[in-house]
Amino acid sequence: MNSKDKGKNLLGKERRQNFRLPLFPPIEGTAQIKSIDDKPAALDKDFQLTILDVSAGGLKVKTPLDLEASKHTIMLQVDFGLEEFSFNIHGQIIRREGKDIYGIKFTDLSPKDERSLVRCLYKVERKKKRIYKAQRQESEKVKNPILKILEAYSLCMFSAER
Repeated sequence: MNSKDKGKNLLGKERRQNFRLPLFPPIEGTAQIKSIDDKPAALDKDFQLTILDVSAGGLKVKTPLDLEASKHTIMLQVDFGLEEFSFNIHGQIIRREGKDIYGIKFTDLSPKDERSLVRCLYKVERKKKRIYKAQRQESEKVKNPILKILEAYSLCMFSAER
């Protein structure tokens, strides 16, 4: 296998194993049922959902609606914003987790939208890492003086016992 083929296999493997970003706090979005069992939905009404995580392949969402995904093929249009990007994506509910959490697989994500989504996900992940690092450094600054005081106190107590 030449190096060109290795790159294709690696790229193919990466596409199948999409980077999934848990969202904390979760973000709000809206959805609309487009079809049920390949029949256009009679409802033309949006409903709220909470997006718990996102990848280039799909979403994990929470909604109070009772969507019978195990009995029917339900296609949705989902609208949400993340960073400076806004997405209008079609997907199929592929699983239900518990009472109100659903897995949605994107069905017609264009290569351009996929690149935008992946770029956005990595941007959010980098931002989360910077925030975490800053919080950790801040807690270290707070912790170090306290540790020094405790160490000094314990040395004083040890010396006083002698």
